[in-house]
Amino acid sequence: MFSVGSVSILAQAEPNDADHKKDRKEGKKGHEQYSKIPDLTQEQKTQIKAIRDGFKEGNQTTKGAIREKHEELRQLTSAESVNIEAVDSAIDEIGALKTSIMKSKINMDIEVRSLLTEEQREYFDSRPLHGPKHKKG
Repeated sequence: MFSVGSVSILAQAEPNDADHKKDRKEGKKGHEQYSKIPDLTQEQKTQIKAIRDGFKEGNQTTKGAIREKHEELRQLTSAESVNIEAVDSAIDEIGALKTSIMKSKINMDIEVRSLLTEEQREYFDSRPLHGPKHKKG
């Protein structure tokens, strides 16, 4: 009986995909996910905030460029005569910009992970990677 209680405590300590989906539905952002890492020191919290702030600042221009390319793509596809080569080019540019942001997110995670203790890394590594926010199919 005692071990069952221990198992349930351990199971609750690790995040799962359902927890992360619930967090997204409640409007929680990635930085709030970092705050769930157990036993963060004040120094770790400060360092993680600095890393996230640098990530956000570094990607503002890229996110703006993605919005502009999406608008350009909308205009291209709604034109009287659609230029497929221009449409394909805009799609390729959007893809390259999104790839850049994903690489930046992974690099941010690697940098945050390097600040963590072994126990904190176990928790951190058990959460889902950045991925699609919408269900497939």
